[in-house]
Amino acid sequence: DDNKFVSYGSGDVTKYESLSDAVKGASGVIFAASASKNGGDAAHVDYFGVANTANACVANKIPKLAVISSGAVTRPSSIGFKITNVFGRIMDYKIAGETELRKAYEGNNDLSYVVVRPGGLSDEDSKGPSGVEVSQGDILSAEIGREDVAEVTVSALLSSKTNDATIECYGSGGETLFGQKTGPSKLAKDLPDPTKYKHLSSESYDALFDGILSDSDMLKTGIVSDYTGSKIEPLSSF
Repeated sequence: DDNKFVSYGSGDVTKYESLSDAVKGASGVIFAASASKNGGDAAHVDYFGVANTANACVANKIPKLAVISSGAVTRPSSIGFKITNVFGRIMDYKIAGETELRKAYEGNNDLSYVVVRPGGLSDEDSKGPSGVEVSQGDILSAEIGREDVAEVTVSALLSSKTNDATIECYGSGGETLFGQKTGPSKLAKDLPDPTKYKHLSSESYDALFDGILSDSDMLKTGIVSDYTGSKIEPLSSF
C-alpha cells in the first residue's frame, strides 16, 4: 500500500500561519500553485504565496524547496511574456515571487531551493528525459507536457546538482506548427547563443542537471536579466 508513505496536510499559501504545520517535517516541498479563478489572483498566489512558502520552509528548516515558475519571466519584450502577462499580470508577479524566494534563502547555507521554469504547457504524454531539454539564462523555450514538468521538478528537488539554481525546461521537439515540431526557439533574437547553457540527456532526468550553474554563478555570466517585475506592491500591503 503506497499510502503508508504519504501524509497529507492542508495549508493556504496566502496565509503564512497555515503553512508551518503543512510543511513541518517534510524533506522537501514543491510549490506548484498558481493564480486561478477559485484559488486567488497572481499577486496573492504567485508573489505573496511564494514568499510565504519560502519563509515557512526556511523557518521550519525544510532542506529544499522547488518552485514552479514560468519560462520568459525575465524577458518582458518576448511574445511569450506579453501574451501570458495579459492574465492578471501573472508574469510580473511570478518573477516578483522568485525574487522574494531568493531573498528568503540569502545566508541560509544549510537549506536550498530550485526554480523550475517550464515552457508552454500541453497535455501530451511524457516524452521521458530524451524528449526534454533543460537550459539556463531564460533564453530558450518551447512547449512541454505537464507530466514531464512534474518529472523534472521532482528530480530537481531530489538532486543536489540544482541547489540554489534556476532552470528552464521544455520539449526538445519544440512547438508544433502545421503538424511539425519546430525545435526550441529563442525568446528574443538579440539574446546570446544558448548552446553552452543547454543540457540534454537520454539517460535520466537527473542527468539533465549535469553542469547546472547556481544562481550566483549564472549572474557572473552576464546573460541573466535584471528584470524583477513592474509595479509590484510591497509584501507589507497584503
